[in-house]
Amino acid sequence: MAMLESYLKKQVLVLTADGRSIIGTLRGIDQTINVVLEKCHERVYSEEGIEVIPLGVHLIKGDDVAVIGEVDDELDKKLNLKEIIAEPMKPIVH
Repeated sequence: MAMLESYLKKQVLVLTADGRSIIGTLRGIDQTINVVLEKCHERVYSEEGIEVIPLGVHLIKGDDVAVIGEVDDELDKKLNLKEIIAEPMKPIVH
């Protein structure tokens, strides 16, 4: 958890166990990796491009978190999401 505290107030991407990709500002995290994001949105991948769905403030339960990583804001702003085509991510199977 100490490593994740360095991401507080920074833009992060959370990949969830069910295959969702959620980006937002990390506002809180606890010992069970429950995550609070603000100003966040979900990116839904499809063969028609990436749809961005605003979520506002969002709580993700620790059991649903697969990966958390910091977003490079400059690189992210350069992406043209309408031109990126990808299949939706599949859920993680244990």
